[in-house]
Amino acid sequence: MNWLILALAGLVEVAWSQSIKPTQNFTRPLPTLLCLVLMARDGPMSGRASSPSTSWTCG
Repeated sequence: MNWLILALAGLVEVAWSQSIKPTQNFTRPLPTLLCLVLMARDGPMSGRASSPSTSWTCG
């Protein structure tokens, strides 16, 4: 399950990085909102997938 969350976090991070340019220096409201939502979502997803309490074993 953690690998799935990690993969989704990676996709969200790619989407977030690609959503920066359409904001045109954060002057366009809707693309800026999308960018900020994706940015805010990426951190918790990455943190959850790589938290120390998770088991990184293959079994």
